[in-house]
Amino acid sequence: MTDLERRLRRIVGIVWMLGAAGAIVGLFPGERVYDDANNCFGSAIAGLFLHGGDHGCTASYTKLVAERPAGGLPMVLFVGAIAAYGWLLVRHPRRWVAAAWGLWTAVALVAFFAATFKLDLFSHTETLWATPVAYTLVGAMLLLIFPIAPIVAFASRRDDRADAPSARLVVR
Repeated sequence: MTDLERRLRRIVGIVWMLGAAGAIVGLFPGERVYDDANNCFGSAIAGLFLHGGDHGCTASYTKLVAERPAGGLPMVLFVGAIAAYGWLLVRHPRRWVAAAWGLWTAVALVAFFAATFKLDLFSHTETLWATPVAYTLVGAMLLLIFPIAPIVAFASRRDDRADAPSARLVVR
């Protein structure tokens, strides 16, 4: 096993552990979404079109409407896609495969952001403990993939014999 193979396997193993922990924590409840029980936004819109002055509405975000996981199924799929490419890197430890891992991760990250984007303009969202923990674990995983894996791949020495073509003697 060459120096490059050993280092890349170590990075992939750490990425797998961080990803598994992030995916597991991502299944815990991560956000609670509350709506206004007094419907002050609706009263404000109605006040624009009706003549009657100020209604004196006070917002009361006590009506629980949703409880979302910290990452849920999109995070599990995101971590799975990255782990699958890590398996490819373990099977074929080449410099270009390590560099392409960052590109694959960038594409998967854009898909993850698109799948988890939620815009709650008129609701109050309470973030629970699992969300920052899951995103910190996945962020550490991304930090290992983006700058560190390509740097390690291109800075590590590779055995010259591994790059050389193999010659065979065929006797007939």
